[in-house]
Amino acid sequence: MPVIKLQNVRVEQQGQPILVDANIEINQGEFVYLTGHTEAEKRALFRLIIFENLPDAGMVVVGEYDSRQIRKTDIPRLRRQVGVVFRDFKLLHHRTVYENVAFALEVTGVSRRRIKRKTQAILSDVDLLHKRNAYPDMLSGDEQLRVAIARALVNDPIVLLADEPTANLDPEATEHVMAIFQKINVRGIAVVIATHDAVLQDRYPRRILQLKKEVIEQITN
Repeated sequence: MPVIKLQNVRVEQQGQPILVDANIEINQGEFVYLTGHTEAEKRALFRLIIFENLPDAGMVVVGEYDSRQIRKTDIPRLRRQVGVVFRDFKLLHHRTVYENVAFALEVTGVSRRRIKRKTQAILSDVDLLHKRNAYPDMLSGDEQLRVAIARALVNDPIVLLADEPTANLDPEATEHVMAIFQKINVRGIAVVIATHDAVLQDRYPRRILQLKKEVIEQITN
């Protein structure tokens, strides 16, 4: 069953096409690479998936939400179903690791007891419970990435988007992070990783969506 579907999608920026007749289906529990893209194309696709922008033509469906019918009041609910790991992590540097992850639950009105339980559980999943009282500036790049992954997962999304998550990691850290993504994926969460790293794709082969000249090509790896 698709958790993300783009049908005949067109996106323009200042009158220039960014995506043309884009068609994608990503199923529940699938692991996909997004590659061969320009920054503009990748940003356009990610913004469509979180409904930050709507397509100029065509249809985007994420979970139960359809771009042709969604109400503005439903967009925050949609975004809780899509976890995003940004390239620069976007951590709150004046908050601890625990507080960074808990904040994603606090804004949804979750009880304090549930916040504590879920935050500790997800930090344990990414091997960072022992760093819960540390601040982001005290962490390595690998650890900051794992905080960002934990924050993206704490609301139990149906899909996780990650923008070049292994770009600045050494091989050992990359292996650790990919093991976390695989563990997430086994739970039934669709994982979409934007990456230029051909070695990563060869070592952990999955279906590839290639953005090329405003068109999305699908490759089986």
